[in-house]
Amino acid sequence: METMSDQIIEFIGPPGSGKTTLIKALLRKNKNYIHWKDAYIEGVQNAIIEAEDLVLPSFGLLKTLSRGFFQEIYPFILKFIPQQLKMYTVSCISEMTGLHTQMLMNYSYKYPDTLRYVISYLKSKTTKKDHEYILYSLVQKMVRWELYNRYYKEEKHILVDQGFVDSIHIFIPSPPKSNFIKNNIYEYIKIIPLPTQIIYLKAFPKTCISRMKNRKEGFPDLWKKLGKKQRMRRLQREINAYDVVAQKLDSKRTELIILNTEENIEKTIKKLRIYLA
Repeated sequence: METMSDQIIEFIGPPGSGKTTLIKALLRKNKNYIHWKDAYIEGVQNAIIEAEDLVLPSFGLLKTLSRGFFQEIYPFILKFIPQQLKMYTVSCISEMTGLHTQMLMNYSYKYPDTLRYVISYLKSKTTKKDHEYILYSLVQKMVRWELYNRYYKEEKHILVDQGFVDSIHIFIPSPPKSNFIKNNIYEYIKIIPLPTQIIYLKAFPKTCISRMKNRKEGFPDLWKKLGKKQRMRRLQREINAYDVVAQKLDSKRTELIILNTEENIEKTIKKLRIYLA
C-alpha cells in the first residue's frame, strides 16, 4: 500500500501539553515543515485542478461556471480569502464538489477496519450527541489522510496535532473501565494508519490546566462548562489514555518520542529539533 506516512509527524498529548506551541516553533525556523491545515488546503487545490470528474453544485454562482473554468480560477480566488476563513472555505468546497465523499470512500476501501471499529463502538457505548462528535471528528481525519497521500506534492514534513492517535481520548468512557484500557485502545491502534514519527508531550495536570486558562481564547469549548474538579478528572483520563497508547504502539510501525514539556520551552524545542534532525 502506497503511503506518505514518513512525511507525517503527529503530536499527541492532553490540552495544554504544548502541541501548538512546539509546532509553531518548528514552522518558524524550518522550511522543511508545513502545518496540516496548509497541507490540506494545498491538497484540495491540487485535487480540484487535476480532477476529471469534478462535480459542481447546481446552485448559486457555481451553477453558472463550467468545470474547466472553475478549476482555472480556483487558485486565484483562494488568494483573496482571509487566512482565518480559508480552512472553512476549502472544507465547504471539498464537500460541495464531492471531493470529500470521494476521499472518504478511498480511505474506507484501504482501511475498512477503522469504520467497522467506530460503528461497533458507537452502537454499544455512546449517546446520539457523542455519535455526531465522534463521527465528524474521525471522518475529517480520514479525508485529510487520503488527501495527503493522493494530492499533497511537496517534500515537506506535515506537522499534525489533531490526528488519529491524538483522537484516542474521544473513545475514553467516563469513568474509564479497565477492559477498555486493555482491549479497545489496542484494537484502535491496530486499525488506524500511523505516521512514522509520533511526539508524545507530557506535562503535569496542573500545568496543563494553567496553560489552558492563560490562553487568549481560554479553555477549549468542551471544557468551559466543566467545573474545576471535572476538568482535572477529564485531564487525568486523557493522560492515562495517552500513556496506554505509548505502551501499545508498535515500534516497527512508528517511532515514539516522549518529551517532558515542564522544562523551559526553549530547551524543549532544542531537544525536539535534535530528535527530528
